[in-house]
Amino acid sequence: MSNKIVSAFNKSAAVKAYLIKMIFEKRSGNIPTSEELAAKLGANVNTVKKVIKDLVKEGYIKTNKKAGTTIKTPIPTETSSSFKMYMEDLISLIMEMKSSGLGETEVESIFINALSENKKAESNIIYIDTSPESLIVGKTELESKLGFNITTMLLEDFLRKYEKIKGDNKIFITTYICFQHLVNRNINENIIPLKITPPLDLLVNFDKIPIDTNVVSVVLSEQIQERIYDVYGLILEKFRNFKIYTLSEVKRKPALLDKCDLLLTLKSTYRENEEYFSKVSNVITYNRFHDEEGIELIKSYLKRP
Repeated sequence: MSNKIVSAFNKSAAVKAYLIKMIFEKRSGNIPTSEELAAKLGANVNTVKKVIKDLVKEGYIKTNKKAGTTIKTPIPTETSSSFKMYMEDLISLIMEMKSSGLGETEVESIFINALSENKKAESNIIYIDTSPESLIVGKTELESKLGFNITTMLLEDFLRKYEKIKGDNKIFITTYICFQHLVNRNINENIIPLKITPPLDLLVNFDKIPIDTNVVSVVLSEQIQERIYDVYGLILEKFRNFKIYTLSEVKRKPALLDKCDLLLTLKSTYRENEEYFSKVSNVITYNRFHDEEGIELIKSYLKRP
């Protein structure tokens, strides 16, 4: 895609079109850096970074400081029957568009906008959380448990846009931590809060391990960190070597785990940041949500006429 194409229509859409095309062509591996893409496409680097952030949220790619930005979505191979069938249908549609007078850039723009609109229309379920990392983890787990596609939204964005997006068909899923913010703003319709505080007392039999064991819990946010201190004060008081760090703290200072005997963290946190935990021999991982009743309540909402 040339600079001319980028300037032909909305730059953000053009960058997104270019990247999605690259993702489907490469199917795996890394994509160029934001700076490289900006230089190649003649776009502002901040525009490129925003598009990459959007594609991370949509599940196409993932970012890692060491590995860079890599393609995440499994792309169907050309040998699969479904790939061939849809490819034939799309080729016919593209030929029809071009015969009506549309240029390649316009056709590409239509497809990208259609993908974006489809993402918006996929589901009336909106998951709300405080950080992009939490949104990705929560979305993945909820979609696995519910079998539905879920839209995500940062808490600050949700509070700002609530009046425009609320409606009888919307179901808002969030954590109890976020729920308190919503209640304080008198927002409580069709909201289902889920428990996310790690069940430390169920994960570890603290009666069976020495009190001088160096236990470390690595969590996504300071809110969870504070919540663990509040809920498990007695355990922390007994196990003086029990430390709770956020993932960002561990990334800034990996030496925090040098004396760790037992690590407790999210499955996704461990899987995507394994290089930071490689020296720890004993690891217990868990899911973000620990609320089967809440999950069943969501399912019952989905069955309503």
